[in-house]
Amino acid sequence: MRDQLADCLDKLLAALSPDENPEVFVDRVAEEYLMVLVRQAHIPLRYLENMKEDVKLEVIDLLRVRSYGFNSLAEFLRSHAPSSRRSST
Repeated sequence: MRDQLADCLDKLLAALSPDENPEVFVDRVAEEYLMVLVRQAHIPLRYLENMKEDVKLEVIDLLRVRSYGFNSLAEFLRSHAPSSRRSST
């Protein structure tokens, strides 16, 4: 589960807007991951809402690991926005 979730997180981090709200970002990652699971027929549609909160907690845990050293999740997300990557190279 966590590898595919990390892939979804990486994909959405690459396209991140610097102004995106961290809560909205976590929600988007969770929804993207759940849609991957639905397409692969791993979970029935009726369980999506029940799983969404658990997946959001997993996303937050992944972001905590990746954002170690930043003062906030928002700071981490801003530092990983495509526009800041281009200016640092």
